[in-house]
Amino acid sequence: MSTTSELKPLLKRLKLGAMLNTLPERLALARRDQLDHAAFLQILLADEVSRRDQSRLDIQLQKAGFEDICRLEDFDWTAEIKIDRRLLDAVFSLDFISRREHVLLVGPVGVGKSFMAQALGYTAVRSECLELSIHRTSCRTWWRLP
Repeated sequence: MSTTSELKPLLKRLKLGAMLNTLPERLALARRDQLDHAAFLQILLADEVSRRDQSRLDIQLQKAGFEDICRLEDFDWTAEIKIDRRLLDAVFSLDFISRREHVLLVGPVGVGKSFMAQALGYTAVRSECLELSIHRTSCRTWWRLP
């Protein structure tokens, strides 16, 4: 019986079954680099924490109901529109949340309001600040503070 097959029921019982996906690769790494037990365990646990964080983020983004995943770093800053970057950075710091202030994105069609709203939502979800969803039918973004 292999080590992996012996570990499978134990990992599943501890709700760590997803570790089985990377375990052979991590075992090979541990043998190759002659890792001690603590270093090997740290790598396994770091993988699991990363996987769970990504899973949580994916679930929260799905709940938010975004049309697309938009991130501020993906914005086309070469476009011929004028955005006050200093003000935008202040909004993306999410400090308005603790002050219980509102954010309103206003401008003509095609300047990136929807993109920025979704990017702000993405930032908020990553920061675990808010639950949110965008209702495109009413063209409003609704924020619910915890």
